[in-house]
Amino acid sequence: MKTLVSAPSSILLPNLHHLEWQNDQDSHLPLLQALLAPTLRSITLDCLDSLWKSSFAKSALLASLGARCPHIQKFVCSYSSGFDEHSESLCETVCCWSELIHLETGVLNTRALAHLASLPSLKSLHFESYGFFSGMHPNSLPTFASELDKTSIGASSLPILIHCLRNIRFISCRSVVLRLHNLNLVPSDPLDIPDFFVSISECFSSTLERLSVELTDYISIWELVDPLFVLSFHAVTPLLSFSYLKKVDLSYFCASAIDDAMIKTMAQSWPLLEEFRIGDRSCWLTLPSLTFTGLIHLIRHCQHLHYIAIPFRASLIDSNSEPFSKTIPNAKITSIYVGNFPIDGAITAAVACQLHVLLPNLRHVNCFQWKHTDPPAEIERSQVEWGRVEEFLKVLIDARKMRQKQVRVLQEYSLLA
Repeated sequence: MKTLVSAPSSILLPNLHHLEWQNDQDSHLPLLQALLAPTLRSITLDCLDSLWKSSFAKSALLASLGARCPHIQKFVCSYSSGFDEHSESLCETVCCWSELIHLETGVLNTRALAHLASLPSLKSLHFESYGFFSGMHPNSLPTFASELDKTSIGASSLPILIHCLRNIRFISCRSVVLRLHNLNLVPSDPLDIPDFFVSISECFSSTLERLSVELTDYISIWELVDPLFVLSFHAVTPLLSFSYLKKVDLSYFCASAIDDAMIKTMAQSWPLLEEFRIGDRSCWLTLPSLTFTGLIHLIRHCQHLHYIAIPFRASLIDSNSEPFSKTIPNAKITSIYVGNFPIDGAITAAVACQLHVLLPNLRHVNCFQWKHTDPPAEIERSQVEWGRVEEFLKVLIDARKMRQKQVRVLQEYSLLA
């Protein structure tokens, strides 16, 4: 490193366009500085085994990037989510860049967000919220007018995330991921969850195509079992206006209160759905209200679906009744998630047959996987019985393929004759 930084020229590679730096040691920053050429278009500052930690030397380096690398189009910098001199330096630098296409970083203040909102080139934005919007007039809120392919916003708590969403606007955004990364995530107010979905409807336009809510820290299955995480239809209602949604991922919320009628309304509101997930990341103890009929509503009204993950109670229905008899089979779906509730062992074969009629290529039926020793009896029984359903489905698919092969052989024989 000493040899490289003592080169005659202050810039080691004067024609460099892309730089990835994965080193957290301040003692190596002179080499990084020697690589900062004005020709750079892409910079990634990361550390393989941890976050890029703050220091005075790093803050000084970040503050100089705007002047030294004025044509940055992609910038990725991983560091802690708190607001300090490190993030303040970066916010000042971000305001110097006018050609940004992709930005992935930590906390951005209101000034940086307002600058980014003015950039017609920006397509992808990932940042952390820290609550910088107090006292702002509605007309002065950062408003992103250009179309973004993807937005990702993180926060340490649900109230902070709600506050951010209510003070920023995306007129056109195709995909959004909302991230929470704090173990103290259980909402303290029963209105937190409804307010959260209202804030999403206020922040994004109805043209949104993909919505995901993620918990980025490890969360045990028991930390999420709280009544405040149970989704009501009233809470989800603000999202029904997003008629272009192709993906809805609400995996960490409990869907036990969502019944067949509610699912039917969601399916009719989101006809373009390709992936639908609610309540599949935890072991909810409350029996779901959704039945096999609700699953049929999804298949009937969302004909583009290729994956479904939502706990439901399996039972046989009359195959001559609606909606079963009026539903067009979906050949795209090969795997579904059914939760952790067992079905009656006497009807596993019949349930497999009805599933096969609706989903002719379904091979995998995933249920909750207990990762500890001595699983509760009902979970162990659920794994066994849904495993039998999966075995029946594979037999049905293999039998269909054999019949199709026989038909082709007979057709060839008829032509020869």
